Amino acid sequence: LKNADNEIILVSSGAIGMGVGKLSLPNRPDDIPTKQAAAAVGQCELMYTYDEMFSRHHHTVGQILLTGIDVEVDVERALALIREAAEQGFTQAAVKMATVYRNGEGVARDPHKEIEWLEKAIALAKRDYDKSGKIDDFVCWMGLQLGAGLALCALGKTGKAKKLYGDVIKRAKRLQASRDTETSVLAGGTLADGYDAMGRFLEHIGKNKKASDY
Repeated sequence: LKNADNEIILVSSGAIGMGVGKLSLPNRPDDIPTKQAAAAVGQCELMYTYDEMFSRHHHTVGQILLTGIDVEVDVERALALIREAAEQGFTQAAVKMATVYRNGEGVARDPHKEIEWLEKAIALAKRDYDKSGKIDDFVCWMGLQLGAGLALCALGKTGKAKKLYGDVIKRAKRLQASRDTETSVLAGGTLADGYDAMGRFLEHIGKNKKASDY
């Protein structure tokens, strides 16, 4: 995964289990002091194991220790971290910011800010696809455009919505012609979603006859 240029965060337990083996204990302890002792020994062994395994692939590992305050629900802090990640170019963080403003998660609902973040997410998803060429990234990019179209329609920005739907149909149709079966099938699914969205859009603006073409 890392060699495929993915950012990896591994959430791992197992320190006690590693410690039990290292200390040759007959079974997993039940009392807190023995658990702590096993975890203290096991954590060193666990990190050594990770370091050895990842080093074979030329990757350096690090460790972050979390306390209770790090995992308490703090909406303001969580939003700040998500926003920072989005501004640093993480696509899914930008998607989450759009969701936050759509649903009013810790903030007032704001469809205009939802669209702003969706537009940023679309740009990032396009970057991801341009870089990877993977069909999964294409589907994500097109899915975001379809979602943005719905949000734009809700604000009466039908011209922009129609342009997004048309772009999805055009790109998906082109990719459906691929000789790769998986690419063709997934692009076909996206094309069907694009047709459906365009048909619903045309009905929404009262062009029922034209909608039937989709």
